[in-house]
Amino acid sequence: MNDLGPQALIGGVIVFAGFLLDWLAVGLGWKRIRPYTKVAALVLLISGVLEMMGFAPGFPAWLLILALLFGLAGDILLLFPDRFFTWGLGAFLLGHLTYLALFGWLIRSGNLSGLVPRTPVWAWWCLFLALLLGILVFHWVIIRKMRPPGPSKWMRAALYLYAICLTAVMVVSYLAAISFWDKGVSLWSLPLGGTLFFISDFILAYDRFVRPLHSAQLWIRISYHLAQFFLALGFISLLSLIAMPPGV
Repeated sequence: MNDLGPQALIGGVIVFAGFLLDWLAVGLGWKRIRPYTKVAALVLLISGVLEMMGFAPGFPAWLLILALLFGLAGDILLLFPDRFFTWGLGAFLLGHLTYLALFGWLIRSGNLSGLVPRTPVWAWWCLFLALLLGILVFHWVIIRKMRPPGPSKWMRAALYLYAICLTAVMVVSYLAAISFWDKGVSLWSLPLGGTLFFISDFILAYDRFVRPLHSAQLWIRISYHLAQFFLALGFISLLSLIAMPPGV
C-alpha cells in the first residue's frame, strides 16, 4: 500500500482542527471570527499539502496547489456575497477546471506508464450518462425553480457552465478511482471528495437561489472542507504512486 506515513497523520490532525474551529464558529454563531476561521481552514490545508510535498512540488502537484488557491480565493470573495458572488463563482470554476486538468494528467500518465489500462468505451458512455444526470438534477431542482426575479441570462449561462464543471469533477473522480482501483492508493478519497463537492455547491445554490435552508451554511462548510481534504489526499496518493519507479 502507498502509505503517506505519520507526517500525513499529524498534518491531517492540524487541518481538521482548523476545520472544526470554523464549523464551531458557524454553528455557534461566532460572527466576529467566522471570516478568519473560514480563510484559515483552507490556508492550513494548503500548508499541509505543501509540507507533505517537502515545499518543492513538481508540475502536476502545482496543479493541486493552484486548485486549492482558487478555492481559497473563492472563499475570500464569498465573504462579500452581495458584491463578489460572481467573482467567487468564477474562482471556484477555475478551481474545478484545474482539478479536471490534474485528473486528465494522472489518468494519461497512468496509461502511458502502463500502470493502468486505457478506459474502455463503455466506461466513457457511463460517465457521459452520469454527467448528463448531474446536470439535469441541477436544472430541474435549482435553475428551473429560482425565486424571482432570478438571475440574468448571462448569470444563468454561467450557472449551467459551473454545474457542468462541478458534475464533471465528481464523475471523473470515479473514473480515476476505478482506473487505479488495484494500486493500493487511497482511491476512495477521490470519489468521496468529488461527491462532497457536488453536495456542498448544490446546497449553496439551492439556499441562495431557490429557498433558504436551515443550518445551510454549516452543512456547506462541512461538506466543502471535507471535499477539499479528500480530493487533496487522493491526489497526493496518486502523484506519489506515479512518481515511483516501475516495479516498486
